[in-house]
Amino acid sequence: RHAPAVVESALQELEELGIVDDRRVAVLYVERRMEEESPTRAVLETELLERGVETGLVAAVLNETVVARDEGREALDLARDRVRRSKPDLKPEIIRRRVYAFLARRGYDEDTCRHAVETAADEYLGRP
Repeated sequence: RHAPAVVESALQELEELGIVDDRRVAVLYVERRMEEESPTRAVLETELLERGVETGLVAAVLNETVVARDEGREALDLARDRVRRSKPDLKPEIIRRRVYAFLARRGYDEDTCRHAVETAADEYLGRP
């Protein structure tokens, strides 16, 4: 084991040399995740924090990389697709519940899920 002061000094030197760059790693991580699944901002924030990225840096990176997204539109598109592809013999309330759960698992907040499900259901299932 090394003394904390030695470890801190070594980390500072590595950062100055550009070998350790939390910002660059966080940006690359977010960009890769966006290409793979396009997770919500909340999911990305949780993942970065779990990986030890400092809170302030997480906010800055997400503000830079996720700013142009319209999560409400994304959730609505997903909800429409799920409602359209639902089995026709399912009751509308079951479809609504399943689509809501799907969106919630993807990381959308409660209001976004509710609005997307209500809109998609109204468009494709009619009013209850």
